[in-house]
Amino acid sequence: MKGRDFMMETFSSTPKKPNTWLLLWCSCTLVLFYLAYMSGFNEILPNQNLNPLSTLTSHLYLASLPSIADEIRPVASTIEPAWTRTNFSQECALSWTVLALGEATLLSCAARLGRQHQRSALAGFGDPELLPRPPHPRPRVAFLFITRDRIPHEPLWRRFFRGHEDRYSVYVHSRPDYESPRESLFHNHHVPSKGVRRLSMSLVRAMRRLLAYAIVDPDHGSSNSWFVYVCEATIPIRSLDFIYEYLMNSRQSFVESFLPHRKYLTWDTEPEFQNRSLRKGELWMALHARHAVMILDDTTIFNKFKNSCKEWCGPDEQYIQTLLGQYCRRNSCRHCSGGMYSRNHGILDPQGISNWTTMYVNWTRPHWTSPNLLGVDVMTPEWFKDIQGRTVQTDGMFHETSAVAEGHHWRNISRDCVYNGVSNSPCYLFARKVNASVTANHLQSLPSSVLGY
Repeated sequence: MKGRDFMMETFSSTPKKPNTWLLLWCSCTLVLFYLAYMSGFNEILPNQNLNPLSTLTSHLYLASLPSIADEIRPVASTIEPAWTRTNFSQECALSWTVLALGEATLLSCAARLGRQHQRSALAGFGDPELLPRPPHPRPRVAFLFITRDRIPHEPLWRRFFRGHEDRYSVYVHSRPDYESPRESLFHNHHVPSKGVRRLSMSLVRAMRRLLAYAIVDPDHGSSNSWFVYVCEATIPIRSLDFIYEYLMNSRQSFVESFLPHRKYLTWDTEPEFQNRSLRKGELWMALHARHAVMILDDTTIFNKFKNSCKEWCGPDEQYIQTLLGQYCRRNSCRHCSGGMYSRNHGILDPQGISNWTTMYVNWTRPHWTSPNLLGVDVMTPEWFKDIQGRTVQTDGMFHETSAVAEGHHWRNISRDCVYNGVSNSPCYLFARKVNASVTANHLQSLPSSVLGY
């Protein structure tokens, strides 16, 4: 009788409620896998060395972030470009005050957005009947300042930028404890920074951070198409109109990349890449957006430099120069413009990078690790005319530390500046290393017929 009553009670009782949290977890997991399938694992996980399955299931916090399918949606216009405030970008839930999500997340997010910006820009080309044309802002040149503290040539930069507010953007990486005064042109343009040291990976990290913040900038990130590295000792020697057209019409990034002296080829690069693929060059380069994404996407070559580049190795003068060619080889040139591999001269991307920079630097007199300082006695109107008219590079780092220069005097070496396949084109847009006192005492008085602005 008791057994019968028990069976009746069992069948007549109200069924228990399902576990709500379990259902929620399962639903989120299915949504994540669906989004991964629809957008491709590589878009979610740019680091192809990771296992997509284990990574997705181990990062459950992604379920709380905005949908990856909504990444193309523009950021709310209420977000200001004030790096000192705490705002969160809808695309990546990225903190604008500190690198709270970690540097890897910042770079991954920026690489993803960079690819979306390029796709968005390309969507404007094609048959208007077949392809919708989303509104896309005017392309900008992002000036990436790597400084210690103040920028002494600010009056000249202010004069250079005046009247071109829709063509440029500015980002400053300085000492973590420094912020430009409120009245400064550079106030509110400082990105979250860390201490840097020359010839170290800390400077490479600063370069990558500047690129990342320039791309995830909610105001101008989608329009930043070129990225120009400058320092506090840099001045423009052409008008912004000239520089803008020069960069926007170029089919190449301006990256100096040459085979260095044998002493720079002594550290172990295997198995990531061959030792003969190492390259060297000035770090003050101008990068197209496609190369910026490659730099942000990379972890393999970066980690190799971080762990092995110790003696006779300057990461800030070798990492990007080596990476751009190395990236082509590992990816069968899918992301490069006509890259190629040469057994005799290493890995190059001759159609993707110019192999020279637009920064004039004077290395011609004896020195140790820095170029000659440019003072009032040098920077005359005739000097400006000479540098602006140069079509052959004769003063770069190439003439000091390249394998070609190892057995020759620098005066016997020259390289034509080839622009979009045209030899003997104008070489220089900027100059360094300019004495801090020159602007106040001399350059400001020069007319626009000399400076170009």
